[in-house]
Amino acid sequence: DQQLFDVALIDMIMPDMDGMQVTQQIRQHFPAIAARMPILALTANTNPVDRERCLAAGMNEVLHKPMETEWLTRTVSQYIRLAREDRL
Repeated sequence: DQQLFDVALIDMIMPDMDGMQVTQQIRQHFPAIAARMPILALTANTNPVDRERCLAAGMNEVLHKPMETEWLTRTVSQYIRLAREDRL
């Protein structure tokens, strides 16, 4: 919560907390500038219901693994640009 990031890539499956729990913690308990950071989910699950759950938890986008490098680069770049514009 002390450092500002342009974007966060969060895996959905992690020990202790899943990606949705981490996202909710960031959105609810971090300072406003960090809480507004774009959060992109990384998951191997392509179920549309899970995508909606991720978005409802506060994630900005859901990226499916395995992913193409070009798609990852384009999506991350888009959200970095939006985050920087938001800070101006």
